[in-house]
Amino acid sequence: MLDIYRLGLWSVKRDLFLDVEIMGAVDVLIVIDTDGAASSGNLRDNVSLVEKVDGAGSWSKRCCDLITCCKAGQTVKWKAVPKSPESAVEILEFKGQMVQGVCKPIQKNIFTGIWEGQINPSSNGRYQYSVDLVFDGIRMSFDPYILVNKE
Repeated sequence: MLDIYRLGLWSVKRDLFLDVEIMGAVDVLIVIDTDGAASSGNLRDNVSLVEKVDGAGSWSKRCCDLITCCKAGQTVKWKAVPKSPESAVEILEFKGQMVQGVCKPIQKNIFTGIWEGQINPSSNGRYQYSVDLVFDGIRMSFDPYILVNKE
């Protein structure tokens, strides 16, 4: 698993999300070691999720490595960034169990690469999804989870 703390990415600034923050939203930063993924052919061991919630001032890993915790009805925003500033990463699509009735992310801003979706208010439980990404002409995907608490 990509060690985001060793990389210093726990203090990634808010300016990576250039749109207006909606109160109560969960911002998910998908951090990818593009060199590691390309050389190994394995994205799962070269990706980490970092989150910020409710306008909090800093980013953190709030749940297990590839699980995002949220509440029913909450808005979730995703953005993919490379570990290396020499690479570029783009989210192509979301697929899987989450997209089928729990949350269907759409690309909110083509220029910033932010995808956004709202968690179905009646959802409760753990749902797997797949994120398809492209970097350096390589298309790869990984399968994280979203854990929805209906409170």
